[in-house]
Amino acid sequence: LAMGGWDAMVSLIDPVTGDIFSRLEHDFMVASLSWSPDSQFIVTGSFDNHAYVWHVDSSEMRQQLTGHTGPVLGVQYSRDGTMIATGSGDATCKIWQPKSEEKQEDFCLIKSKPKFSVQLQYLSVCGRHAGIAHSSGTGTFYDLDTGAQLGSVRHPDEETSKEEEDAISAQIVHTLHCIAFAPDCSRIVTAGHDCTARVWDAKTKEELVVFRGHASELASAVFMALFSPDGTLIASVSNDKTIRVWDSFTGEEKICFEGNAPAEGSIEDTGFFFAIAWSPDGKGIGGSLYDNRCVILDLATKSIGRTFVGHSGVVLDVCFSRDSKLLITGSDDKSLRVWDVESGQPLWSRCLTHQVVSVGTSPCGTHIVCTIERGMVLVFDARGTKTNTFKADKTKARSLCFSDNGEMFVGCGDCSVRSFDPLTGALGKVFKGETRWVTSLCFSADGSSVAAGRADKTISCWDWESERLRFTVKGHINLITAVAFSPDGSCLASGSFGDVVLRDAASGTEQRRLSPFPGWATMLWFSKDGGRVLASSEKAGSGDIDARVQEDTAHAESGRPEKVDAATVVCWDVATGELLTPLDKDLEDAVGQKQSRDAGPSGRLCIDRTTHHVITAEDDVLLIHAIPPGRSYCCPELNQAAPVACFSAPAAIKTARVRGTRLCVGLEDGDVVFLEL
Repeated sequence: LAMGGWDAMVSLIDPVTGDIFSRLEHDFMVASLSWSPDSQFIVTGSFDNHAYVWHVDSSEMRQQLTGHTGPVLGVQYSRDGTMIATGSGDATCKIWQPKSEEKQEDFCLIKSKPKFSVQLQYLSVCGRHAGIAHSSGTGTFYDLDTGAQLGSVRHPDEETSKEEEDAISAQIVHTLHCIAFAPDCSRIVTAGHDCTARVWDAKTKEELVVFRGHASELASAVFMALFSPDGTLIASVSNDKTIRVWDSFTGEEKICFEGNAPAEGSIEDTGFFFAIAWSPDGKGIGGSLYDNRCVILDLATKSIGRTFVGHSGVVLDVCFSRDSKLLITGSDDKSLRVWDVESGQPLWSRCLTHQVVSVGTSPCGTHIVCTIERGMVLVFDARGTKTNTFKADKTKARSLCFSDNGEMFVGCGDCSVRSFDPLTGALGKVFKGETRWVTSLCFSADGSSVAAGRADKTISCWDWESERLRFTVKGHINLITAVAFSPDGSCLASGSFGDVVLRDAASGTEQRRLSPFPGWATMLWFSKDGGRVLASSEKAGSGDIDARVQEDTAHAESGRPEKVDAATVVCWDVATGELLTPLDKDLEDAVGQKQSRDAGPSGRLCIDRTTHHVITAEDDVLLIHAIPPGRSYCCPELNQAAPVACFSAPAAIKTARVRGTRLCVGLEDGDVVFLEL
């Protein structure tokens, strides 16, 4: 049995006796491993961006596979043992010959940089204000009474070099992991993936202090930063195996607790700290480690004072009772535990159905609350009796906190904040965070450029080959419903409710705003000579839309050409903005621009098609079906045929567009993924 993990070690174990007969040492954490079919070799993937091939009998490293620019998160031998596949956080998959130093093939399944859903990372409440840390790297602030946004902060981009940004997605580099208010609500501290913690003025959002002590070869992020109860100190935790305490006003480092320091038995290389919490009396800091233990750090002695052992998984969150006598811990071993701080002994524990994501106590101290996977919130009294269970979100309740009046706020995975009565579970207000899903996509005629319109009213444009983002601009007062390039690729049109805007496709500069327009622009296209731009509005009800779908299907089966209804089309002169009468040839040109609404194979939504393929989507899965020769895209044979390719997206798929062999997919989280058919 081979077993690897956070200790940068792969242990080879006799599965009968449990004896360890060999260890394969790495420099960084091991993320993946795979046996060769003949059991003579093991390939391992590491966070140092390399994969390694090991000879089992001699424990020798025979080959280092170098080429990834992100951690190697997945490795796999082929069934005949002649090839190794590696998958990395740099969004590439590579295939290697294990007996050769050169790569047999190097391909990118996903051409874009890594994309992740924009999710809530941390929630903090002070008075009637809430702060939310997003995975997009932004911290936003809201009025809890009105839901109005009060501003935002972001760690500056200059902390990361251009080379690092080429290797790692900027969205990952600048993820904001934590946001917290000072006790008097006058300041805010944030912790980011740029290895810094920063203090901001809560009113002006001006940056006041930057804490850089965690930056090292070992560190890649600061995961948490919290004010002390009196606001004079800040504690921060990083994957450099330290918890550091700072003067919150000057930025001076006061104490550094090392994870491998001795405390009632030494903490070895698994001593990475994960979560922290201040005791309400300000005398200590509770911290969890990756070796499943929790400790209390004594500020007076500057040492680890007490260790709590009992969890069989990493402790994901910790907090103290209001009187600082109890420590509450929640773990990915699906248990909630309450400990006596003075003795270090557990008072009670509860085994739950999913891992415990966050824990908290009510202001009066009579109830303990935790959130678990699948968005559930559980409430217990001081003796451990469950008093209430309710659902906060369909995906994940990531963070919870209480206001001074006892109202409980839960930060959910969809970037919303929901308030609840912790005793009854009654839902109060819901504050929706970032809404960014991709509503429309288009290619330029030569396939060299891709543009996307989003629900947050922004338009983005990329260069396909280099994956470089040319611009992101806010284009309309309503969400973007359609985008289109001119034939020569120099002009980009975007449509919304009531207007169409023409922009320079290279810079995003607005050239002309075309209005008025009746309703929503559901489709945009240019005449073949680029002199006219046309927009079609969807003013019909749902019944009429269904009728149009049936008509489109009938046209496809019969071979008759489709045609856009001229009554719903507005046409302008691109140079002057003058309203024109659409020509018949312009309406015929629209057929090729039109995205399908009809049902594809097995009833899935058909979001685009080519001469030879049908592109369908079902939630977060994209399926590509081959059209049989001589048949149409909605022939019954496709319902029985397996897809020729599929792609599992990191978020729900909203739209997609194909141009030749190039496919771009727009996701619910606002990201666009580039694929090659």
